[in-house]
Amino acid sequence: MKLKKSPKKTTHHSGSMQRYLRISKNINRLYTASGLSHYIREQLNCSHCLHDMTEEERDFCKEVMDEKMTKDPIDTIILTNKLIKPAFPKPVVNDAFEIFYAVMRKYMLEAEIGKRIQASVVANIDFFKSDASCVTGRLHRRNLLGFILTMLLKTKNCRESIDKHVSSHR
Repeated sequence: MKLKKSPKKTTHHSGSMQRYLRISKNINRLYTASGLSHYIREQLNCSHCLHDMTEEERDFCKEVMDEKMTKDPIDTIILTNKLIKPAFPKPVVNDAFEIFYAVMRKYMLEAEIGKRIQASVVANIDFFKSDASCVTGRLHRRNLLGFILTMLLKTKNCRESIDKHVSSHR
């Protein structure tokens, strides 16, 4: 499915929205890299799934004037973050999770949203339904989604939005 690009607006609001979306995409990439690192690498210790979903640093980065940089500038946050031992997601992983994050932005305040989003994403995105080289790889992909979903729902901004939404309906 191809999305049509809307014409660029020259208002201050559209610039602010573009900055928000760029920052949001950076943070989403960090969530994905962190989820892969913490869940697949550390908790499951599944080298097969890690191989299926990540790239080697040499494939993810490039040398520019003797400095290591990511091939995609959006991914710079992954390389420079000192809090995680980064995993470098393959493009297919980033694509799958970008759809997930878009759904999260739209529906994260509804009741039982965690379960509903996870079920909907798994049912509609092939990456989460496909087999992997590990026997339980499909389950690992779904659980990675749940792990990142839980991280998102526990963040301060999400909790504040939910609290605001709930208190406004009382």
